[in-house]
Amino acid sequence: MSLELRSLPIGDKLMEKVRGMDINKDRLRLDGLIPPVMQTDPRDGISVEDAHKLLRLSQLEMLKSKLRQIQKSSIPYSEFVQICMEGCSNSDQALEFVKILDQFGTVIVLGECVFLRPEEGLL
Repeated sequence: MSLELRSLPIGDKLMEKVRGMDINKDRLRLDGLIPPVMQTDPRDGISVEDAHKLLRLSQLEMLKSKLRQIQKSSIPYSEFVQICMEGCSNSDQALEFVKILDQFGTVIVLGECVFLRPEEGLL
C-alpha cells in the first residue's frame, strides 16, 4: 500500500473528518428558489417568419381549391401559370407554387399540359 493511501483516514477517522467539514456552508440552496413565471404578452403573437409561412400556406390552399373547381381534367400550362399568378403576390411566388404543386403531386405537369386530377390517372 502506498504512503498516500495509508495517510487517508478510514473507518471512524473518516467519519470524524467528514463531520468536521462543514459541507453545508458552501452548498447552494436551490430548493427554496422558484423559477420565474414566464410572462407572455398576447400582443406578441407569432413571429414575422411564421406569419409569412401561414400566408403562403393559405395562398397555396386557396389555389388548390380554385384548381379543384375547374371541371376539365387538364388545362394548358400557360393557363395553369395564369391561375397561379391570380392568387399570388408576385410572379416569382406564382412560379414557385407551380413547382410545388407539381412536385407534391397535386397536379402533373407534362410539357404544355397540366393534369388537374392525377388521382384519376392519365389514361
